[in-house]
Amino acid sequence: MSKKKKAAIRRRQAKQRSFQVRYPHYVACRPEEILRELGAQRTSELEKIYRAPLQKADLELEKLLRAGRFTVVDSAHPEGRTWTMDEYLASWNEDLAQDARRNHEEPDFMDAAELMEILHHNHAVGALWLTGDLTFHRS
Repeated sequence: MSKKKKAAIRRRQAKQRSFQVRYPHYVACRPEEILRELGAQRTSELEKIYRAPLQKADLELEKLLRAGRFTVVDSAHPEGRTWTMDEYLASWNEDLAQDARRNHEEPDFMDAAELMEILHHNHAVGALWLTGDLTFHRS
């Protein structure tokens, strides 16, 4: 094997280890653990969103959302902000209302279940990541 190929392999492995340290929950999760934690119906609903076997991070995200208290790091809060589900939902609905006013439309408000589905979808498409300390990072 050439030196270039060996160096590329080492870089890829180092990058993979770095990712695993920052995001340790992105590993396979035993189906029986998911079923025990979420039940068959919710597991099925999440599998439809993720379109793949659920990972430990998917389960941890659901548990945080159910607990109703979580920390989000995003452009508005680069140091992170801890929210309750009610506060986060109110913020989302206020953003929706502002968008509706700008577009001269009637506001369409969402409930907590709809927000949870949006957050899971954002997680599924990589717009939200769950770090090792169980903080959401939104891009």
